[in-house]
Amino acid sequence: MDRNSAVVTAVIFLALGMTSCAQTVTPKAESGPTTQSVPSPESAADAVLGNQITKRDAAVRWMNDHPDAHTVLAARLLKGGATLHFDGVRSLGKIKSSTVSEALRRAVLQPNFLWKPMALEALADHADTAAANLFDSALLSPVTRSRAAGARGLSAIRRVKESTVLPSLTDDPEASVRLEATKALVAEGSALGLISICRDLTLDRKFGDFDPGKQARLAAADYLRLLGANVPSIDAPLSLVDASAVAKSLISPLASRGIAFTPTTFSSHPPDVAPMPFLIEVRSCSEGDLFFRADAAGRIVLGRDRLTAATVSSSDIAPLVQKLTSLDLGPKGRRILGPVNCDFIRIVRTESPPGSLLVGIGKGIDETQAVNEVLAGILTQVLGGSAGAAHTRRAAAFLSQ
Repeated sequence: MDRNSAVVTAVIFLALGMTSCAQTVTPKAESGPTTQSVPSPESAADAVLGNQITKRDAAVRWMNDHPDAHTVLAARLLKGGATLHFDGVRSLGKIKSSTVSEALRRAVLQPNFLWKPMALEALADHADTAAANLFDSALLSPVTRSRAAGARGLSAIRRVKESTVLPSLTDDPEASVRLEATKALVAEGSALGLISICRDLTLDRKFGDFDPGKQARLAAADYLRLLGANVPSIDAPLSLVDASAVAKSLISPLASRGIAFTPTTFSSHPPDVAPMPFLIEVRSCSEGDLFFRADAAGRIVLGRDRLTAATVSSSDIAPLVQKLTSLDLGPKGRRILGPVNCDFIRIVRTESPPGSLLVGIGKGIDETQAVNEVLAGILTQVLGGSAGAAHTRRAAAFLSQ
């Protein structure tokens, strides 16, 4: 066979059938931002803001090569709608132009724009000085990602010292916010918050099949190593002795940066709670997230990182337990009512029988609406009326359309 006419034989394994077959194919170049794959500014804008990663990457490159199309992209962003994807909005941080920055600022100010945290993160990527007030306001947001983005944005535009709120975020209930606030302060020569980050190496938290404790430890370890700390493996939470040793190992590398750091005594994070049979996770990019665990005896745990434990009577918890127990989780124990975007509800039942339900915006069913109504009443009882009202607003996004 002539070498110049050689073809590539590809063996495709079909996972479900555990069979294989071979076929002869001609190698194809990776599709890129060509006029065929992205034929117009309108389709490029849809590809950037849509939910297909391969199309988005090519469209982002195309947009960076065609700044005259940024007005179309800005208009598509501000139009909003269910087809916008949170990762698409986040990707606008890679398209740096005054037109895109202005559109992101306008989007954050829109009352009904659902993807504000991602827009703030993109503006932080832009180091957009015109967004200073938005970053500052975001520090007080109930949304974890917005608070973290606000801290990172103020750091990017060198406005950390002007903020009276940012230092308090080194004691935020969420590890990701504590980390971004500490990074911002260290960049300005302050060691405030570093003890909190060393303490986060001891964090042990699990929520169903998700391990936010390990996620927090990994992020903290990466940053502390970047500063020059000697951090051991953190696959498991560190002991207090080991976390304290990490803090002490920061003294010399920080001194070389001109940052005075004297480690103070700190305690480990409290241990995680024992697994519970009912978990409810409600994500909201406008009202903040809810992490709720309960059992039939009325024991309740709220939060993902800093936990709040409470007890209600068995008669008070009974309506919620009844609704969660009877919830239809599908024949295979995993039911999805999507698509799932920035906001979603996830209900996990670990027994009787186990399974999960995932619900996207506008996809709520009578059963999930009933769950949220009862849950709002329990939150009112445990945390007060404002918490119940916030959950009612949070859950409204999931009402059937």
